[in-house]
Amino acid sequence: MRSAVTVAGLARVKNEADVIEAFVRHHTALLDHLVVVDNASADGTRDILDALVEEGLPITVLDDATFVYRQSEIMTFLTRAAFAELGCERLFLLDADEFLIADVGCTLDRGALDAALGSLAQEMHGTVPCMTYVPTAADDPEQTEPLSRIVHRRVREAVVYQKIAVSASFLRDPDAVVEQGNHAVSGRPPAATAAALPGVALAHFPARSMQQLASKVLVGWNAYLAMGYGDAGLGKQWQYAYDAVMRGGGMSVQMYLMLAAGYPGEPIDPSAVNVVRAPFAAPALRYAHLRVPDPTVIVAKALEQLSRQFAAAAAAHAERAKNGTVPRRTPKLWSGGSTASTAG
Repeated sequence: MRSAVTVAGLARVKNEADVIEAFVRHHTALLDHLVVVDNASADGTRDILDALVEEGLPITVLDDATFVYRQSEIMTFLTRAAFAELGCERLFLLDADEFLIADVGCTLDRGALDAALGSLAQEMHGTVPCMTYVPTAADDPEQTEPLSRIVHRRVREAVVYQKIAVSASFLRDPDAVVEQGNHAVSGRPPAATAAALPGVALAHFPARSMQQLASKVLVGWNAYLAMGYGDAGLGKQWQYAYDAVMRGGGMSVQMYLMLAAGYPGEPIDPSAVNVVRAPFAAPALRYAHLRVPDPTVIVAKALEQLSRQFAAAAAAHAERAKNGTVPRRTPKLWSGGSTASTAG
């Protein structure tokens, strides 16, 4: 049994109830510890995380109610906090729809992972490429678990994305920053130097059902807009899907398959994507009954969250106006730092 934390994972998640249990079970079997920050989920994600904590799995659950998509800022803060709290040597920055696997198959054990990490200089960060799984018309409609139903991945990625396994050298560079999307670390060399982690990849499941994808893009793109990213060319994968859903008046089966085929770009004909069968070995689950998959509830809760934050900001502005402390130019809402509190 592992006791010291040398390799850990960090994920900030929102409305991932259909995969969060599998994500936690998969990675707590592979890593020493997992930190999951729940971003005000409304689909049962938090309840499932609480149940996993109660089981005694090596997981820390935190809360972050920020609506706007300040991922780089928040993940930079959380990365520093995780290294300081856990004392680990490596920290994988992951999303809940990403699963560490071997790049020539789906099985990855801790020995192989340690060997891959040991091939890098201690100061270097590791990069891990994503292998995207896509739903197809041939998927078994009777299979309700997405990780078991979606068994095909792309032969070649349209856009090669990678995630980062951060070295503890991150702490020694005060200028080090986790870039948007957890794709890289910037800072002063050698702290920002990265190399591929040999033999390791990520099984990526971004599109898992019509309900999941619809709620994801409706909430996600508006979180980008709230940050002011709408004209910055960021979050295009969200905008493409959002625009497609809005034009079509909702999510159809065909639109779902087209969005999944083109992700993270524009919707395309699914037949244009070459795929290979490569089933993922998903762990057994216990808490599927805690899921709340209704997109209406998820979107309504996100709107409520945004409305409450707007009301709080308006009240604070009114209080400053009453005290004569309102600046000549009103600052952007939610421009301060993020706070996270431990669960329980």
